[in-house]
Amino acid sequence: LWATFNSPTGYVFSGTQTGTRPPYIKNDLQRTMNTLKNVLEAHVQVYQAAKKINPALQIGILKNIMLMDPWREG
Repeated sequence: LWATFNSPTGYVFSGTQTGTRPPYIKNDLQRTMNTLKNVLEAHVQVYQAAKKINPALQIGILKNIMLMDPWREG
């Protein structure tokens, strides 16, 4: 099993929205969307190149998903 990126949305948003990771930019939605687009396009290019080498290769992207349950009293 292979992965091209580990939690790209988390990394992109923390770098260009919250400013807690490089490039330490806050609240730049346009840059966030452009960066995310570039990361996803890079994923597609790597995926396609790897599949040409080995079509049976299992390759994907790791997504950070938070499970949220509604708060209920009782």
